[in-house]
Amino acid sequence: MILKLGLFMRSTTRHRSFNIHRHIVRQKNFSTISSEEKNGDVLLVQERNSVVTLTLNRPKERNALNYELLQKLHTELNDIGNAGKNVRAVVINSSGPMFCSGHDLKEIKSSTIEDSRKVFELCSEVMKMLSLIPQPTISAVNGMATAAGCQLVASSDIAIGSESSVFMTPGVNIGLFCSTPSIPLLEAIPKKIALDMLLTGRMLNAEEAIRYGLLSRIVPNEALQEEAQSLATIIASKSFQVIKSGKEIIRKQESLRSWDDKYDDVATDAMVQGLLNEDSNIGLEAFLSKKEPKWEHKD
Repeated sequence: MILKLGLFMRSTTRHRSFNIHRHIVRQKNFSTISSEEKNGDVLLVQERNSVVTLTLNRPKERNALNYELLQKLHTELNDIGNAGKNVRAVVINSSGPMFCSGHDLKEIKSSTIEDSRKVFELCSEVMKMLSLIPQPTISAVNGMATAAGCQLVASSDIAIGSESSVFMTPGVNIGLFCSTPSIPLLEAIPKKIALDMLLTGRMLNAEEAIRYGLLSRIVPNEALQEEAQSLATIIASKSFQVIKSGKEIIRKQESLRSWDDKYDDVATDAMVQGLLNEDSNIGLEAFLSKKEPKWEHKD
């Protein structure tokens, strides 16, 4: 592993996940932001009729979740959570033909272990915020969602997939087990299907994803965005107080069996430890150079 210092030195404070009971310090004044105005940003933000749409905008990098994108997602979700009834639903979609390829492996490969830990920790907090904020979150999935991209889908309250959407947790293929994605994945779909994906890199197509519970709906490719916005508008038309209390009781039920902080800590530690394994280095090198890895198979 190549070690580089100071990649994330400007932001070394660990982020806190959103807490709906905390004092609201500020509320963001959401207004429509056009793609033309924000075309260079890694995250596009639009608001219409109390629905905020967050668009992953790194199409050339297959919308990989680098540290900058995760920071912006964290900030926007925090602002949305604090906005109260001014925002009543959230749609997460993507630019380009791929929803999200997971972590930015080039960034991970060129980072220190501690910087990689910051990425994994921040990613876990972003995923938890999808459940913790009072507004329902909807993933609109076009194309492939892999690793942390699949984690994002599993963490969302509702997920709509296009007919061409596919889902994978292929970390095992590059020597880095998808430890953190496994947490919401095991909550979203049956254990044996999740383990099949995690241990073999199995791909689920849209029909399989809805059958096993990873997707809520499937629509034709060209209808995806319209369906996501329509669903978000329906939710936004309901009583925010009722929706908020509904998410709270669902979250309380889930907290009895999942997503305790210790699970995220254990999974993050496993991701970091995975980077220290010889086969992880072999796998990442092979992936980035587009070669087949030759594992050492050490105990």
